[in-house]
Amino acid sequence: MKEIGKSRRKHKDNKVVELDLSLLHPRGLHGVTPASWWMGVRWTATDDLNLIANFNVKLNALEKDLIANIFSNGSQQQPLRDAWFSIGMTDEAAFMAVLSNSALHMDSRQYGGTKVAGETTTAVIYQTAAVALVNERLTTITQQDSIENLDAVIGAVSGLVCNADIRGSWLDWHTHLQGMNQLIKLRGGIDKLSGNTNLRLTVSWVEIQGALMFDISPIYPLPDQCYYPNGKPLGVRDAQDMVSMRAAWKSVFVRENDTRWLDIFEEINALSHQSFESPIPIAGRIQLDHGRETGAWSLLMIHGLLRLRLDPQILLPKYFRIQEACRLGTLLYMVRVWRYFGVAPVTSEAILAKLQAILYNDDGDWGRLWTFYLWILYMGAIEAQDGPLETWFLDRIASVSMLYGIEKWEESMAIVRKILWYACIFDANHATFQERIELRFKSCLQSPS
Repeated sequence: MKEIGKSRRKHKDNKVVELDLSLLHPRGLHGVTPASWWMGVRWTATDDLNLIANFNVKLNALEKDLIANIFSNGSQQQPLRDAWFSIGMTDEAAFMAVLSNSALHMDSRQYGGTKVAGETTTAVIYQTAAVALVNERLTTITQQDSIENLDAVIGAVSGLVCNADIRGSWLDWHTHLQGMNQLIKLRGGIDKLSGNTNLRLTVSWVEIQGALMFDISPIYPLPDQCYYPNGKPLGVRDAQDMVSMRAAWKSVFVRENDTRWLDIFEEINALSHQSFESPIPIAGRIQLDHGRETGAWSLLMIHGLLRLRLDPQILLPKYFRIQEACRLGTLLYMVRVWRYFGVAPVTSEAILAKLQAILYNDDGDWGRLWTFYLWILYMGAIEAQDGPLETWFLDRIASVSMLYGIEKWEESMAIVRKILWYACIFDANHATFQERIELRFKSCLQSPS
């Protein structure tokens, strides 16, 4: 744990204003709303002036800007803010990490949430202060420390994990995550955090953010707050569509009974419809508010996809390839969903590279699942726009479409839209994509057979 933060450079000449921790409490902002069923405290601010006027912490001008940024529209920091900001308000080291992360978010906004942030001087100053405070605490912390002290350090380190994720640093993210894991073991294990709802949610939040970026399986299960109050989503968008899909799946995987990906996809299908298209029914208002306000259901779905690990030693090569491609393609869909819900930055280079590698030598013969193959290729192509893999995905879309007798991109697109597609998620930059895919279709038609 003493290695936490040593990979980061230190700026000894820059000083940060010390905080009066007696002023840190969860009602420092104007307008704490009633708790929702899944979150104990709701932080809101009517405007920046009210925010600063009611913030009971001594801040300099820069720090006021960083806090105001957290609560500004489009700051990309709304998801699970009720949890992690509450943790940041309980400890000075955690608060320094919150300020640093806010500075990183300000930098990442210029990339539209698709690229990691650069290291600004402001971010480094506060991140260095957080690391110094954490390392000082780690020299004396023991299992006999009070629960409050242990939780405070875990919360501060969770801020460092998030910081490394925003910067896209695998080394720092892994280092800080391992440090957080050791502290949680010292606390008695992840279940011991269940009494601290905000901390428990924050731990899973920062872990899954990095796990998605690098496509690795999360260590911890999700806390109870992330599950549906009634155990299941409200209903599938179109039951007949899912019956047809399961029949197609069974026709390909005749001897395989593993439907884990299919089960997750069915829930994503239903929850996407509820969040992006359907009106809110009275009976399901609480559940839908939960999803629409926070995108909390997306956390559950991403967690399930990341933990779904297939064994290539057990499955036949073709079966493994199809199931893994389905998992990766659905993760790319969830990347877009997460950005829609305000999570940023969310990068997908690792997932795209894995998807291209697993499909590189694929012959396109997916039987009745070929339409899902096409959908997966579209997920890859849209996410790879302006990147090194864009041409490969576009070429594959055109060739697979024509393999199944589709010679117009509109017909290909119509098939994809029937599977899982929402305008609010994909259509913002679809015009440019449309031009490029049209050119690929024309090129394939003109090429000699």
